[in-house]
Amino acid sequence: MQTREKYPLLFIPLLLVGLFVSLGSFLSTAFLFDPTVARSTASYIIRGRDVNKVASVVQKYNGTVTSRMEFLGGVCATLPLSAINDIGHEEGIDWLIPNTLIQGN
Repeated sequence: MQTREKYPLLFIPLLLVGLFVSLGSFLSTAFLFDPTVARSTASYIIRGRDVNKVASVVQKYNGTVTSRMEFLGGVCATLPLSAINDIGHEEGIDWLIPNTLIQGN
C-alpha cells in the first residue's frame, strides 16, 4: 500500500504547507531586494555638515534614523518616498543616496 493512499488526508495539507513556504520565500526575497517593487518608504544614506541637523531633517519628514555615521557626517534612515526631493533641498543636506545592496559580477 502506498503512503499517499494510506494517509490521504495528511498528504494535501503537507503539499499546501510546502507550496506556501516556497511561495513566501520567493516573494519575501523579491520584495526585499528588487528595487523596482513599489514601496512607500526606502532606506537612504543622507550626508550633511552636522549629523544632528541631518537627523532632525529626517525626523521633520517623518523618517526614521536607523544608524548615525559620525565619521561620514550623516545617517542611514528609512524615508517616505514622497519626501526624497524635499530632503535633498533642505539647508545642511549635502547629498542623499539609496542604501541598496551592492553586488559584484
